[in-house]
Amino acid sequence: MSKLRFNLSHISAGAIAVLVAYTSSVILVIHALTEMGLTQGQINSWLFALGLIMGITTIIYSCYFKVPVLTAWSTPGAAFLITAVEGYSATDVVGAFVVCGLLTFITGLIRPLSLALQRIPSPITSALLCGVILPICLSGFTQLNTHPMMFLAAV
Repeated sequence: MSKLRFNLSHISAGAIAVLVAYTSSVILVIHALTEMGLTQGQINSWLFALGLIMGITTIIYSCYFKVPVLTAWSTPGAAFLITAVEGYSATDVVGAFVVCGLLTFITGLIRPLSLALQRIPSPITSALLCGVILPICLSGFTQLNTHPMMFLAAV
């Protein structure tokens, strides 16, 4: 059995990967949580819990498989939540999220189904991702007339 080793380059590479993964779509998660009607304190609590769980699972999986494994939220999933949560309570959304997570887990366990999903061509999955994220990206252009400096800073 090989001995687990840590050095500064491993830790810094992991920290940078986690930082990029977390910050790349955190604004989408904040927006979705705001749409659910959560308070700032609840949003902070959710982000803390998500960050903690992603950090713990990343460490556990990386140590177990002895290769870097980064767990993070799904950016398309976060983008989809923004449009899907309107009109639902936070408990309804959490319940649906848990059920979807369980169904995704079960899908991975059913070998024929997971093999069938692997056969979906990349261009189709990319187009699905684009369909979810494009409206959110294009909505940024609505700020061009009212807040041009903010728009330029974001670009």
